[in-house]
Amino acid sequence: MKIGIISENPLLNDKRVPLLPEQIKELHLFYPDLQILVQASHHRCIADQAYIDEGIKVKEDISECDYFMSINPPEAQQLIPLKSYLFFSEWIHQKPENRALLKAALQRKIKVIDYECITNQMGQKMVDFGRFSGIVGAYDSILAYGRRYKLFQLKPALMCKDIQEIRWEFNKVKLPPIKIVVTGLGNVVQGIDEVLQSMGIQPVNAEGFLTRSYNKPVYTILRSAHYYRDKSRKEWDARAFYENPENFEADFLKYASVAHIFVRAHHSSPLLAPLFTKEDMQSPSFKIKVICDVACGISPLLPESLRNATLENPFYDFNPRTNTIEESFSSENHVTVMAVENLSAELPLDASRHFGKQLLSELLPAMMNSETDKILQRATLVENGRIMPGFLFLERYLQGKD
Repeated sequence: MKIGIISENPLLNDKRVPLLPEQIKELHLFYPDLQILVQASHHRCIADQAYIDEGIKVKEDISECDYFMSINPPEAQQLIPLKSYLFFSEWIHQKPENRALLKAALQRKIKVIDYECITNQMGQKMVDFGRFSGIVGAYDSILAYGRRYKLFQLKPALMCKDIQEIRWEFNKVKLPPIKIVVTGLGNVVQGIDEVLQSMGIQPVNAEGFLTRSYNKPVYTILRSAHYYRDKSRKEWDARAFYENPENFEADFLKYASVAHIFVRAHHSSPLLAPLFTKEDMQSPSFKIKVICDVACGISPLLPESLRNATLENPFYDFNPRTNTIEESFSSENHVTVMAVENLSAELPLDASRHFGKQLLSELLPAMMNSETDKILQRATLVENGRIMPGFLFLERYLQGKD
């Protein structure tokens, strides 16, 4: 088997890679017949020479490979007919801008394995960048608050060499007794929790967060049952919530009335009601001044997420009275927003190392051996010119239907 590591699209400014040189070397110890070629690139977090130094072939043309791996999708015209690809397609989120790539993959009879759909038999994700998205998201939310109120200046995550340098920046953080509300679970929230505790911010339960005053900064992590409720006022039923989200209404404003920072890390159905509206944000009782939308790329539920920001310029202000985007940190009456989809790309080396470890332990053994639990089959979205049975909802997406 030959696997090719594709050069990422330089226009995306994403320096992450699926596998580092030392990880490819480790693979060769277990699978000596495996061949891995790396496409030459000038914008990775790892230089071509680092791969060459480990005896890995670096070439401009790697079209001879059977499988091609990247983080982001290649451009549609770059897809080689009848080959197999692994990348984050974003198709399951049905973004209009990714539809052309799906059409091209079907026309060229490409097999596409989506990292996001690589799950175990319990349906749990096996490879992702979640923890690092959470780390950067939490860090950026505190950076924004410090800059907004001129309390301290943190070095942007994108300018830090690695996670260790970010941790050194924690020592600059001196916060008043503010409250931070976090929504979500999983690896993303693990990263958020890691950063906030390392900054000396105290975790508290949801009830205390709402009712108590503290003499130090605190945060709480909420689950869906905290900020949604059944419209019929029945007791919380998690199964009903996920199966029929339209029967639930938001119950978040009680947290917005006491929180100063909101870090949103939950992914939700577009059928759910927004957590709050721009009219809610105009109320004097709405205290949130910084919103870090870590999950902005998936079912945006917030009225201020008018557009995504970029890695280079992650912040902007939202004016709820005029419903417009303004220059970041430009007015006390605005809400400062951080809404970047690929947050982990701000720590490309650490994120790539973490991701590569997951591939080594979870995905590549399934590719090299006869898998028994159908990991690759579950994650294959298209093959031989057709959409696979588990993803037939993509037919409507392909046709441009909601």
